[in-house]
Amino acid sequence: MATDGVKIINGDLAHDTYWGFMDMYDEGIPLEKIKASIEQGKEEYDDFEYEIFITAYALALWETGTLTDLIKQQVRNVIDKGVGVKVWKEEVSEAEGKARERELALFWKKINTAKRTIRKRKSYRRIVNLLFSEGDVLVFQLPDGSYCATLVLLISQGRGQCSYEFAKLTYRYTERPNLIDIKNYYVVGRKVSSGVEIEWASLLHEGMHKIIEQGGIDVIVRREAERTGKYFIGIDVIGVEHKTLKGFANRFERIGQLCFKPESKLCGLQGGETSFEGFQQCFDSLMSDLTTFKSELFPIQQFLAD
Repeated sequence: MATDGVKIINGDLAHDTYWGFMDMYDEGIPLEKIKASIEQGKEEYDDFEYEIFITAYALALWETGTLTDLIKQQVRNVIDKGVGVKVWKEEVSEAEGKARERELALFWKKINTAKRTIRKRKSYRRIVNLLFSEGDVLVFQLPDGSYCATLVLLISQGRGQCSYEFAKLTYRYTERPNLIDIKNYYVVGRKVSSGVEIEWASLLHEGMHKIIEQGGIDVIVRREAERTGKYFIGIDVIGVEHKTLKGFANRFERIGQLCFKPESKLCGLQGGETSFEGFQQCFDSLMSDLTTFKSELFPIQQFLAD
């Protein structure tokens, strides 16, 4: 299922389309450039994905007072085609299919009514005095006095929010590390499939017991990704909001910087913490969590830029 629910903005594709439009809109980018960017690659969507895309796109256009008759007609076409309703009925339930049908009917009525208040471009404040920089290697102590290390993989700012994403490094020792020590350790991540094609029809034909015997769907996808080389390594991260991090930033000591390759900044699994104690716990239980979250260890050296 390519969406998390029957609403117009449910799931990754809908969010990416709608907020991709709005973020560029708020940045002051001209409408034609926004449309060209959002519509890029739409030919690759299947009918179900296209329904999600065009309805989310139409909502953004309607809210900004820029919805055209052409886009409205495309929305009408996908509603009449009924692919989304059919998928919900067959893959989830009759009730969810009818819920999607009602949602589309209400949406069609909505976008055919003039919006009273056009959404204006918004201006968001950006944090200038950051607490850390991307690439900073930080050490801190656990309650038992042992040292751990983390790396500021990415700092993201958008819609008035600023967050820091910390990579989980495997260093844990009674001695305070230096940068050379850290380079010999590992980072926690996972192999994320990218464009893996699996003959699900034949696999399902053999029965669910066959999938279970092979370790489950996740195992099958990972195995096929490794066999074909169609995967990237996503680094598991801990996200902390700027205003939260201000409360315990002084518990970290910067020992230097490591420059990771740009393509290494893709996230594999993201969690969030709101306290230093919670942050510590992520490292205290790091090794035992590897099995729970199906993560793997990768040498830090392979992520370093030349």
